[in-house]
Amino acid sequence: MDNIKYENWEGIIPNIISLNQKQIELLQKKICLKFLFEKKCDFLDLYKQYIMNNEKILNKNQFTVQKTITQLLLSYLNISKEELLYLDWDGFKNVDEITVKDFLDNFENIWYESSDDLTIYDENAEWIISIYHFGVVSFTLCPSLLRCKKYNKDKVIT
Repeated sequence: MDNIKYENWEGIIPNIISLNQKQIELLQKKICLKFLFEKKCDFLDLYKQYIMNNEKILNKNQFTVQKTITQLLLSYLNISKEELLYLDWDGFKNVDEITVKDFLDNFENIWYESSDDLTIYDENAEWIISIYHFGVVSFTLCPSLLRCKKYNKDKVIT
């Protein structure tokens, strides 16, 4: 995360850990394998070959981004607030680790509309959430979960 965000932070800054290069490479490898790449992929490979073809657009209104993210994480994906998220700011070059609770509680300090494209991974690499700088939120499930009844690919999140 950019230093300017820490400088502009309103309130107490939660525990946000910036991953080192080795940790990022391990996360990248895990994600690439889950999304059926046989070798290490870069973010552009992942986006062009999988995300772009399988993402579900959830909203097109920047004023509902936080509400959409909250519903997606807590209701649809049903993850606990203690679980870890990985915030990817630049295609596996700058990744931060934060709990779901701290991410949701501090969303306005973390994502800046009009300037940030943010990709979020869970610790099991089962899904990818993209928040685009123009306010669109989308998510993609890994291939094995697309066939799983745990998630409904066509469920509408408002």
